[in-house]
Amino acid sequence: MISQETVVAQILIRKLDEDVLRKLQARAKAAGRSTESEARQVLKAAVEGRSTKLTSFIGSGKHSGRSVNEINRYIKKLRSEWP
Repeated sequence: MISQETVVAQILIRKLDEDVLRKLQARAKAAGRSTESEARQVLKAAVEGRSTKLTSFIGSGKHSGRSVNEINRYIKKLRSEWP
């Protein structure tokens, strides 16, 4: 009988900028997750293309043409879609 083990990959990120780490920790805290869990979510969203959804919704630059309430609702919707 062949064993069906789940393979879990690990990575080590060297030379991570301290500011990036602080921002990641802040995101994790705001989402109620560990920094490790937040890093997994960020990486998963990036490779699945979800990280560009917000930019495509509000546009880039100073003036997006969207109200703060519209943007906040959209952010909540995106967060609800994350596993």
